[in-house]
Amino acid sequence: MAGVPTTGNRLTPEWIEQVRQASDIVTVVGERVRLKRSGQGFVGLCPFHRERTPSFHVHPQRQFFHCFGCGAGGDVFAFVMKSEGLSFPEAVLWLARRAGIPEPVRVVAGRGAEEDRWLQSLFQAQEWAVRWFERMLSGAAGAEGRAYLQRRGVKPQVAAAFRLGYAPAQWDALVTQARRDGVPLPLLGKLGLVAQGRDGRWWDRFRHRLIFPILDANGRPLAVGGRRLGTEENEPKYLNSPESPIYHKGREWYGLHVTRAAIRQRQKAVVVEGYMDCIALYQAGVAEVAASLGTSLTRLQVARLARDARQVVVAYDADIAGRLATVRAIQLWQQAGVSVVVARWPDGDDPDSLARRDPQAAVECINHAISAWNYRLELALGDQDIKGFDERLEAVGRVARLLAGVEEQAELEVLIQEAAARLGVTPLALEDEVRTFRQRQGVPRLGRGWPRQGEQVNHTSRETQPGRAGGADGQDYWSDSHQTAIETAFLGWLIHRPPPWPAWVWQARPDWFQTVLYRRLWEVLMKGVSPAAVQSGQEGPELAGLLQLLRERGVGEKLGADRGRASSDVDELYGQELFWRLRVAVQVQVIRQAEKEMSHWEQSLPLQLGGLNQLLLRHKQISASLVQPGAFGRGAQ
Repeated sequence: MAGVPTTGNRLTPEWIEQVRQASDIVTVVGERVRLKRSGQGFVGLCPFHRERTPSFHVHPQRQFFHCFGCGAGGDVFAFVMKSEGLSFPEAVLWLARRAGIPEPVRVVAGRGAEEDRWLQSLFQAQEWAVRWFERMLSGAAGAEGRAYLQRRGVKPQVAAAFRLGYAPAQWDALVTQARRDGVPLPLLGKLGLVAQGRDGRWWDRFRHRLIFPILDANGRPLAVGGRRLGTEENEPKYLNSPESPIYHKGREWYGLHVTRAAIRQRQKAVVVEGYMDCIALYQAGVAEVAASLGTSLTRLQVARLARDARQVVVAYDADIAGRLATVRAIQLWQQAGVSVVVARWPDGDDPDSLARRDPQAAVECINHAISAWNYRLELALGDQDIKGFDERLEAVGRVARLLAGVEEQAELEVLIQEAAARLGVTPLALEDEVRTFRQRQGVPRLGRGWPRQGEQVNHTSRETQPGRAGGADGQDYWSDSHQTAIETAFLGWLIHRPPPWPAWVWQARPDWFQTVLYRRLWEVLMKGVSPAAVQSGQEGPELAGLLQLLRERGVGEKLGADRGRASSDVDELYGQELFWRLRVAVQVQVIRQAEKEMSHWEQSLPLQLGGLNQLLLRHKQISASLVQPGAFGRGAQ
């Protein structure tokens, strides 16, 4: 591609003016804002602040926009800078790509010019590879890939829109074609498309796979993912490009080059996990869909999509990994100021399977997504029968702990009304329980997120000290979710430590684990079954999936990175810290139950003082055990 001269690091005024002339502001703004004709201009709802009455004006003759509500205004470059979060040069280049104007290439000498040419070469090599995969799918070699797409119900025009391809089964098909076309193999190696053996020979990394190109929002190929089509057991089901100078997984969305216009127009995005989820929903009529390339949603991804959508529908799978990812995603979207709801799928279905079997039903699941609060409430209550007195008290306690984290008073009152109706109690009773729980926040607290190696926690004070877990906003406290975090961290530490495990590990009992799957996993490990055997599926797919999830989460990664630096003694001390936290969390839960029982005795059985005295004695004994851990504690280290 012919380069356009620049002046040092600065784009020439002539080239910038060329881009400006090719970028009509009404057209550019209209891709994001629904505009209506008003006199000689256009009006619409401002994309930069919330409003009900349009105050955002676009003037086609002056090529200028202005909002009388928030004061934002400027030319087409200013609009792109503000809406896309770009610098001025980035906005100019963004509009140039949109208009099909060749990007400028530095002609000055120096390291910057060389780097620019190298990055441009990587983009060109990736584009070349994607086109080759597309040709393979449409040609004679791609018959198996086309058959797979037909079985999955993917229409040819949809496959073309997402630029799907096929990688032949030969070990060097891509390598051979690259040599014929003069594409440097080291460039393809940098992109993770080919690899070089010790003998110097190059070979294809993607073989006998359906190819899903990963493109940026402007349609530039950055990487690829490949779905295995054969039965090779030694090959992973999905293989993805590694990160490269032009691809960073934590920033990108799959399918956005196809669906971004619909997302902007509707100000709404449906977020799914994988390639086929995205394609199936798009084909079913959900045009505003994007895939987060797995369940590990990042803040960078959230920030990027939040520029285009004011509401997000989280539509992850309903398995345990999907539920955990949904809860985390809710928090990230809400922190970004985006309204979030959750789609629920029928038992045994995911977005892909339901969209293929019954497209209209999939659309209905999206349209009838529930609020983030109701989703968390359903998780808190589960399938438990709350008809009995004790069951209802326990459910009220769990919901109160959930409500205690709501900061906005108006929102809290509405949620209390809804939850009280669901629980069959009066709103006043639930409000009292929330107030009581907030007053108990002086008990030991665990910081947000998972415990990290090296954390030090003050277990008797609410104040957070430098380097210690916890926050100063009063929102961290012992709760079911925080106990789950401790359980997760302890098991994550354990499975990343090769057996034999220290003797004190076996002091943990199954009833310490509130999460049912965690309890089952611990019972299996106590029987002597190795983590490797569990992950192989010997104890069922649920436990195998749980173990894989634990291996992928942050605790294991942190420990894996630290083991090269820290001694085994430090590693074991970290495990003892997690063990101690788990034990204390269990004891705190027991104290809570004892307090509820005492409250029940005081209210319903005031004359049976003998039973009440027994409960008081039990409470004192448990409290004492927190101060003096007994057989295991910090003094036993």
